Amino acid sequence: MSKEDKLYRVLDYILNQASSSELEVITGAVNRRTKDFFTGPGGIGPKGMAQSMAKRIQSQLGASFNVGEISRQIVSDIIRKQEPGITDRELDVLLDKWLPRRGKASPEKNVPLPPDVMITMISQFVSYKQGKMPAEEEKELPEDWINKYWKALPESARVLITSFLNGDLDEKKFWAEIVASLGQ
Repeated sequence: MSKEDKLYRVLDYILNQASSSELEVITGAVNRRTKDFFTGPGGIGPKGMAQSMAKRIQSQLGASFNVGEISRQIVSDIIRKQEPGITDRELDVLLDKWLPRRGKASPEKNVPLPPDVMITMISQFVSYKQGKMPAEEEKELPEDWINKYWKALPESARVLITSFLNGDLDEKKFWAEIVASLGQ
């Protein structure tokens, strides 16, 4: 079994099969792994890195593109899918703890987008172009997001997206090549 097949199986389990208690265990393990992996000599942990990443993305894509709010919406959708009975208040408490709202980011030029952010952007772009994006999700995205996403993606990703949308690549091969092109 290839690494990509293993990854798809793990993601499928997390996204489609895991119970709430299993997701808590998985989240704890991922948090420990992330902390161990990303806390280096400088002492910066995952939270600091996430805040720094959000600031860089915000400055690259422009002030009208609110990465924090988009992140909150994505996490909110995931939580509501896994816990449909959660109240708005409970959800807001969780979101405020995990993804607190911040002020505007200071500009930093020519900072490349992290691969996981690009994968999310590509997924949304392709979903929209195929007519599969839910209207609610589209409403949450900022004005002119399609052009901003396209301009922010590397040329290699644009070529793969075009090939996929034209039917020259099947979905599995498309995502495998996207992940490889982004260095994942």
